[in-house]
Amino acid sequence: MIIFIESNTSGTGEYFYNLCKKKKIKFLFLISSKKKYPWLSKKYYKIIDTKNFNKLIKKIQLIKRNNNIKYILSTSDMFIETSNSLNKIFNLDHENERLIKTFKNKYECLKNMRKLGIVNRNFQKISSKSLINKINFPLIIKPINGTGSIDVFKINNRKQLLNKKNYLTKKYKEVILDEFIKGQEYSLEVFFYKKKIVFNQLIKKEIFDKKHFVESGHIISNNFDSKIIKLKNKLLIKLDKFKLNNMFLHIEFKIDDKNRIQLIEINPRLAGGFIPILIKLVHKIDLISLYLDLIIGKKFKKINKIKNLFIYKIIFLIPGFSQKIEKIIISNKISNLILHKKIYYDKLKQFKAYSYNFSDRLGHIIFKGKNFNELLLNEKKLKSNIFFKKKI
Repeated sequence: MIIFIESNTSGTGEYFYNLCKKKKIKFLFLISSKKKYPWLSKKYYKIIDTKNFNKLIKKIQLIKRNNNIKYILSTSDMFIETSNSLNKIFNLDHENERLIKTFKNKYECLKNMRKLGIVNRNFQKISSKSLINKINFPLIIKPINGTGSIDVFKINNRKQLLNKKNYLTKKYKEVILDEFIKGQEYSLEVFFYKKKIVFNQLIKKEIFDKKHFVESGHIISNNFDSKIIKLKNKLLIKLDKFKLNNMFLHIEFKIDDKNRIQLIEINPRLAGGFIPILIKLVHKIDLISLYLDLIIGKKFKKINKIKNLFIYKIIFLIPGFSQKIEKIIISNKISNLILHKKIYYDKLKQFKAYSYNFSDRLGHIIFKGKNFNELLLNEKKLKSNIFFKKKI
């Protein structure tokens, strides 16, 4: 049996759920509320206070009486540490707790990555009573343990900084100030198995709102600039030192004007946002299926990427206005361009106005092009045939 502690709401958790059913793997979700998971059937979950670690231990002890628990995992950023610690308690495969804790704390992560030479800028942590040290504008202010682009703001002057500091330190114990880096943002998806990196994928990111940094698109190409590939390979050498057992890392970074990697954060989990689906379409590699097979004891097989000459992109359906939406209409005229599509009906129902985080993404479309020009042309055709009908 596999036990899931909560789930993310950007696709990965639902994919795990459906694949477990397809593979006939016994599993159970431990969740605090059903509201976030409309796709989750009653027989596959138990309600529990997932923030109470002792209650989780007792519940898992009860489950263990009649089940052979293979692994405890979470696709939610908020419960990565919890699931890893539970694996340790129940003598299951787990990662270095101190390292996972460092990854989850954005300040400690940057501090440690500076020692590896992949952070070259000023940053500091502050609380409600902290004095702000000298730092250059523009900068980013965000929660130290935040997730999902929630409460991430770009700050251009001291007045804005004091305003957002007061706002955020009422909600969070500590926040981080991080000098803003100009340049293209990327993510690097990495999979460790038995202390070695056995898979990596570079992804170019696009942002919908440059004040709040909600990701609006991801691109995978075999034709990225050779300079970027060299920098990515240097980064992989640094990351290899972590020697993780059986874990994904979702790494976000930029390339600055001095052609240096500027790491933004490391998330000890598989990417959300349907990136695993994008990777599957490009390389015919199902990372989640592979991961589940390893958990249940199947032998590891070398991962071989299929070379694909097309460029693939996922765009998220974010409305162009901030009000309630009745429905999203996708014209049949563009059906030949669409490789994969999904409307997030639960988020569509809840959408009232921009939240400036991942809840503004109400669906997605994946498509491809032979080159960047064709990709851009196809994107224009798609966007001109997608309509958001306002709710009156």
